[in-house]
Amino acid sequence: MNISNSQEHYNEFFETFFNYGWSIHSQKIYELDNKQVIGSEFLLRVGDEDNYLDNSVFFPKICEDSRYLSVSKEVLNLVKIRFIHNPEIFFEKTFINISPNEIRSEAILLLLQELGELFEESNKTLVIELSEIFTREDFVELKTSLDKLNSSFVELAIDDYGRGLIDHKSYKSLNLSYLKLDKSVSNRMQSNEGLINVIIKFCKQYEILCIAEGIESPESENTVLNQGIPLGQGFYFHKPELFIKP
Repeated sequence: MNISNSQEHYNEFFETFFNYGWSIHSQKIYELDNKQVIGSEFLLRVGDEDNYLDNSVFFPKICEDSRYLSVSKEVLNLVKIRFIHNPEIFFEKTFINISPNEIRSEAILLLLQELGELFEESNKTLVIELSEIFTREDFVELKTSLDKLNSSFVELAIDDYGRGLIDHKSYKSLNLSYLKLDKSVSNRMQSNEGLINVIIKFCKQYEILCIAEGIESPESENTVLNQGIPLGQGFYFHKPELFIKP
């Protein structure tokens, strides 16, 4: 897809966001052994309740469109305002997905730092989920910005691990708190047992909590538990619920 066609394809997303509305949904994340909620992930829904756009059609590539920074600023500012007025409605840990392109933006970085400080003041934690859609070339450049985040009151997670190009060993320099396995990895654990064992060993060595995404049945929950993964999320536990609407 060339640039002009990409922009035309994404126009539907931006026009819907700014003209027809959007909302933030929340999906809980659980400790698998005792079913305790440790936090929730914020999910962007664009459109109205009866006709949300299909995120899979646009993400993750839409994050590379420069116009998406305006979307990010609006979303983060709303989260900031709601937290200032109603911190009690937020879970102990709030996970927000951020793309590499957003991390490069000084304005977005500043908003994340401000949010992190607000959360810390209320004894809560903001967790930045960095989508694993960056290249090896991006990685060195991103680390400088991520170091700034780590110096503030923000925890860091890698999202969708297993889809990208970066080996998990490279992440030991990022001071990660969480590594989230992509749904495609979580759902094929038995056929990827060797890889899973290596990842779990790595997480234990560097005190990183592993989260399995896409748990949608008792069978997949049992598989994840048997692999020794402590945290999980998915439709089997909790379907995303409306949390914030402008």
